[in-house]
Amino acid sequence: MVAGTLARLMADVLHMDHQDLDHDRRLDEYGLDSLMLAELLHSLRKRFDIGIPPLELLRSGGTITDVSHLVLLRLGITAGTEPSSPPSDARGRRKAVQPVLLDEQSWRRLRRERSSATLWCP
Repeated sequence: MVAGTLARLMADVLHMDHQDLDHDRRLDEYGLDSLMLAELLHSLRKRFDIGIPPLELLRSGGTITDVSHLVLLRLGITAGTEPSSPPSDARGRRKAVQPVLLDEQSWRRLRRERSSATLWCP
């Protein structure tokens, strides 16, 4: 859900159809420049009510998938884990945490809760 929304925001910035965007292709390969990046960051701030510094977005890996993971982390959303105790495998190694996909109703509820309480955000 977040990746789809991010693809639509990115498509608006690039003036192209969101279905033509590959979620695993680097954004700079589409010709994203600094002004477009600023526009994308502004759209992210409006849509998700989060601020992401430009360098953090660039360091995230630069794909729609990577940026959507960053957005979810900023919102404090991960798949069934507590922020203080990441999952481990049988050898005690940390497992990768997968983001949770939200439908529109869940997203609105989260925004309402977020406006009345503070969520943990890395």
